[in-house]
Amino acid sequence: MYTNIISKGIAKKIKKLYPDKKIEVDAVASKALGKIFVMVLNSETKRGIGGLRQLDLTFDVSYVCGETENMDYNDWLKNMYSEFEIIETDEAKYRTKNMRGEKGEGIYHFIFDVTARYLVTDNGIKMTALKQKGGSK
Repeated sequence: MYTNIISKGIAKKIKKLYPDKKIEVDAVASKALGKIFVMVLNSETKRGIGGLRQLDLTFDVSYVCGETENMDYNDWLKNMYSEFEIIETDEAKYRTKNMRGEKGEGIYHFIFDVTARYLVTDNGIKMTALKQKGGSK
């Protein structure tokens, strides 16, 4: 649930930066040239006290350069670093960490981590419905 919410927040930021680019979330199309992809590389959940949970996510925002296009890598990286300090969604704001860029053959990567903390509540347990057997001796 949180993974999709944060992915949509990332896509919204990218659309603001590059309104003319097509953005794909969690899918790589066969015709990838000139598109930006948002992928979850890794996710890990940790249990805390009570119902507290921590979800650690690693995202990769990839831009596949078009054949006739040459977006400057340094400009791409500068935009990513300045825009992705905080991911904003309808539910919350998430601070990114461990941001890094990588340049491959015709593809730019911007990789970062996000931590989401949330509380799990269990409404299914009703203590009043328990029946006592026996008695005290």
